[in-house]
Amino acid sequence: MVHPPTYEDREVLTLTREGEWLADGQPIQHEPTRNLFSRSLKRRTDGSWWLEIGRESKQVEVEDTALFVHVLEGAPDSGFELVLSDGTRESLRPETLLLVDGRLTCLSRQGVEVKFLRAPYADLMMQALGEREGVYLLKIAGSEFRIGTTLPSKILFFDGICGLCNRTVDFLLSRDRHGTIHFAPLQGRIASTVLSARIRLDLDTVIFWNEGRILKRSSAVLQSLSAVGLPWSMARVLLLVPRVIRDFAYDVVASNRYAWFGKRETCRMPSPEDRKRILS
Repeated sequence: MVHPPTYEDREVLTLTREGEWLADGQPIQHEPTRNLFSRSLKRRTDGSWWLEIGRESKQVEVEDTALFVHVLEGAPDSGFELVLSDGTRESLRPETLLLVDGRLTCLSRQGVEVKFLRAPYADLMMQALGEREGVYLLKIAGSEFRIGTTLPSKILFFDGICGLCNRTVDFLLSRDRHGTIHFAPLQGRIASTVLSARIRLDLDTVIFWNEGRILKRSSAVLQSLSAVGLPWSMARVLLLVPRVIRDFAYDVVASNRYAWFGKRETCRMPSPEDRKRILS
């Protein structure tokens, strides 16, 4: 028996940066449908988002992230509970809070990024003890938590399931003795905070975030080597080669990286010793 699709292929589903579900630009009013969509939204290895309901699937345009905090309940003395956009509830994990450019997020029990909408954002930040050394302090159930407000100055964003990319990360980690560079998968929460969706979805492209400046492809690789120090910083001389030639060589390797070096089923999970350098 053939099951008809929930939506015609020509209909565009969008999840806005404010957590609103739209069908062809119009709000979806039916709350059970919105909750079902939020529970059924999955991210594929290429970075795209899909609704997967039974045997049906449909691509969704996600402007920011997939899960949102709608309501914050509780108090600092006892802890906070989150009411999420998929209709579920769970306790806040304050150690996972991250505030970057006015965007407050935490991680769910499953390790999924959750973004605070305006009202719960304001409710939580009203409980902060104040800013000190670039972080906000939050006291919950007798413990003090730091909400980071700044990112490392140098971050190499990479395809988290690519074998070659992960080997490159291992190479740089072992040679960057001063801890100059941090690393983050393009499929992760930090990438969604600082990079546009167009850049994040191009998994063939390595991105080097250098104090707010975005470098791509061969320039990203060479500048990250330069940041490690001697003798690897001597690779900087290759920047004199015209970029069109450098990027052609880069593209040949990038387009064949899965075939030549393999791929992982899931993104890299950092070891305890690497956790301070590899961001989620």
